[in-house]
Amino acid sequence: MNGRSATPKLVSGRIRPAPQTILTSMYFVYILLSEKDNKRYIGFTDDIERRLLEHNAGKVKSTKNRRPLKLICSEQFGNKSAAIKREREIKNKKGKFIIP
Repeated sequence: MNGRSATPKLVSGRIRPAPQTILTSMYFVYILLSEKDNKRYIGFTDDIERRLLEHNAGKVKSTKNRRPLKLICSEQFGNKSAAIKREREIKNKKGKFIIP
């Protein structure tokens, strides 16, 4: 720890607000398996639970007629660009992944 307190401090007669915690989003690359035709779908999102619900509710054009879908694999990333890069690797069959 650098010794800095997270409480407000008095600076030149004014209160300086406490340092804010920076919230970072997590991104996921995921693979779904269609239980109807046994085909896979690869995508990325910042909310994997919501996205799976959207797929199974028929709100995603590319998977609407392939329901039900189940999540078979996911990878977590700290930023969007890394997730997009990994999604492309998998779609181009350059990425290695294991399907349970």
